[in-house]
Amino acid sequence: MEPATSPRKRNPDGGALFGSSITQSAAVNGRVILSTMNKAHWAKLCGFASLGCSSFFWAALLLRLIVTVPRFDFSFYFFLGQWALAVVLALVAATLGSNRWAYAALLPILNWLGSFYLVGG
Repeated sequence: MEPATSPRKRNPDGGALFGSSITQSAAVNGRVILSTMNKAHWAKLCGFASLGCSSFFWAALLLRLIVTVPRFDFSFYFFLGQWALAVVLALVAATLGSNRWAYAALLPILNWLGSFYLVGG
């Protein structure tokens, strides 16, 4: 048990909060944010990163069609690496959190099939 005069507080999840808010403690010590993330937060982070990696191909393709945007010449192997990373991140998210994140692993596979069809095999 901590003394009543201690500036350390406990939140309902059991994690320690230093000071009155997490943002103040994050400014003092950057490690506090990572120590307060639980498995559900990591699952969401990995899941949304997987969705970002999956959709990067289509965002790059749309930006390539805009004339004023500088042209990025990524190879197809770069996008294969992105999609492989997206599958791994989706499976990590499904392992840590909800099993519904496993459906996010289908998106890069469908992206590969769609781009393979568009390129012509």
